[in-house]
Amino acid sequence: YAIQGKDVLITTLAVPIIVNDTFYGMVRVDLRLDMFQEVADDVEDLYDGTAQILITSYSGTFVAVTGKPELADKHIQEMHEDWEQELGYIQKGETIVEEDEGRMAVFAPLKVGRTTTPWSVNVLIPMEKITAVADDQRKQAYLDLWRMLGIAGFFIALALVLLWFIARTITRPIINAVGVAEQLAQGDLTIEIDVTSKAEVGQLQRAMKLMIETLRGFAYGIQKAAEQVASGSQAMSSSAEEM
Repeated sequence: YAIQGKDVLITTLAVPIIVNDTFYGMVRVDLRLDMFQEVADDVEDLYDGTAQILITSYSGTFVAVTGKPELADKHIQEMHEDWEQELGYIQKGETIVEEDEGRMAVFAPLKVGRTTTPWSVNVLIPMEKITAVADDQRKQAYLDLWRMLGIAGFFIALALVLLWFIARTITRPIINAVGVAEQLAQGDLTIEIDVTSKAEVGQLQRAMKLMIETLRGFAYGIQKAAEQVASGSQAMSSSAEEM
């Protein structure tokens, strides 16, 4: 319709007034369709502005197309090669999700009141944008996996260090103590043992050191007694010779 000298695309909603099967008149509302173009253009944040919204009437006429207001009142065959199939989706009022010409196409019916001629809102999203989200999630999953492996590796290394420390502070002193005991069993009292810990291992080392010192004292006393016996034996031998 021409409004104030300018052609404007308009749709009409009409409802009959019927009382007791008698028709009394019609309630009619005319809606300017340029407001739909504003809605279709307001998709800047949808997949970085690469998505496109198409609002199509029951007859297959474009009402609004993102970024292409000149297509209003044009038939969908202006944009789609398989327009007959898509027109079937629209007229059946079906919700469809499919891949179409390298894009993800979503068709959702747009019904007003009890109308039997639904329109359709069609959203087109480039497949690379959809797969980009999946790729980002996959990359994040790999990063999380490597992060978990790194943490696990750190704790394994820490455990190995702790085992090495335990072996150094506990196992080695015990092995040294066993070696000292073996040398003592062979009669070597010159061996020395160092106390390297204050814990139970250190108590074992101190006990063995005390035992070595005690055995040395016993050996020294026996040696002195032997020397005294030898000296007394010599004196007795000299007296015997003189007698």
